[in-house]
Amino acid sequence: MTKKTAVDIEQFDAIKVESVGQPLELMFKGNPTGITLKVLGSNSDEVRAFTDAKLIEYAKQAHHARTKGADAELNYTIKSLTERDKNSIESALVRVNGWEGASYKGSEAFTKDGLRFLLERNPVWVREVIEFSEELGK
Repeated sequence: MTKKTAVDIEQFDAIKVESVGQPLELMFKGNPTGITLKVLGSNSDEVRAFTDAKLIEYAKQAHHARTKGADAELNYTIKSLTERDKNSIESALVRVNGWEGASYKGSEAFTKDGLRFLLERNPVWVREVIEFSEELGK
């Protein structure tokens, strides 16, 4: 019987791969836009740090609201729902670290301001970036 060669486990580094970013071409009304975003995976250090910070923030706010009573808790819930879109954009922003084929205010250089404008005006791309990032983590 021959002995099987051991597999070097250092070759498996999903976090490193997800931290580089993978291309996502944006579509508009079923047609390619020519804009490709470089999207980080949900397990990248940047995305995990952002997600952890948000979870801690939400837990603190929820605890504070509970200690203030039912009205404060209800107001907190309503505020959370109204901030959902803003938080989704922030979540998408942290997941993108570059673009190709896009310009903003005359420059082709990637900027978070340009990306924010793009995502605020095209909410479907916010969901698409987040879903693509989550898929990279699988």
